[in-house]
Amino acid sequence: MEFDKDKYKVWRLPHPMLIHWVVNPGVAFNELALGQRIPKITLIDKASDAPLMERQSITMFKRIQEQTHQLGDTQITVSYDRLTSRFVITSGSEVSYSKLLFFIPFTTSKVSISQTIYSVKILSLIIWRAKLLHNGLTVIPELLEKRRSKSIGSLVYSTLMGVLRVFS
Repeated sequence: MEFDKDKYKVWRLPHPMLIHWVVNPGVAFNELALGQRIPKITLIDKASDAPLMERQSITMFKRIQEQTHQLGDTQITVSYDRLTSRFVITSGSEVSYSKLLFFIPFTTSKVSISQTIYSVKILSLIIWRAKLLHNGLTVIPELLEKRRSKSIGSLVYSTLMGVLRVFS
């Protein structure tokens, strides 16, 4: 999102907010389980004399996570809709693969990209993993790196909270 830096003061929160989650585990449950997120960036209008509540603008989190990869001479875009759990691989404007994952923890499917057959393996149980293979060899080790790192962060946080609960 582009914005005028002279007009807005940018207020950034530390993204993991782990200190706040430790102090108030209810917020962590809201963010991790219910998906109600605290905004990462809030824009505050410097020129206006209105109250703070009316001067601020929040940049929202993306519902659809996307990442592009170069596969030979073809550029593919991989996306995951966090609301509907739809996983899509597109090559140019052509949809090569589309599937609703719901609660299916393991998925292996064949995908045709640029007239070559690939295999996509998706693990969506506790730790996210989505990789593209060709003839049993890994071509792209992680299709959505941001989703994987978020799942690992959630697992680490949950484990830490569980250990703290046991010892308190």
